[in-house]
Amino acid sequence: MRRNPSSEPRSIWIVALCLLLVAFTLQSGSRSLGLLQNTHVLDHIAVEQASALPQSLRARKQLHILAAGIIGLARQGNPNAAAVLAEMKARGVVLSGPGTSSAASPASGLPH
Repeated sequence: MRRNPSSEPRSIWIVALCLLLVAFTLQSGSRSLGLLQNTHVLDHIAVEQASALPQSLRARKQLHILAAGIIGLARQGNPNAAAVLAEMKARGVVLSGPGTSSAASPASGLPH
């Protein structure tokens, strides 16, 4: 029995198309799995950052209280507090006292 010559090229195309479809499916699945893992990593990072936020706010508040205390002592004539203020000013950190808009200037790197 002879094969029909026109059916052989058609079967090759079907096999090639099936292999292409399998390869595309595997690649899509692999990328989806990678994206899912990245989503879990980002969720974990967000939880860690959310827990660090109250700590950073508490540290910022303490720093502002400390700066206000140093300024108060320097205004009362404490030479050590004045020396601290002078050294901070030399390093680019300018503290302002109560009644001004902030306890630290933008040059200090501290948000208002």
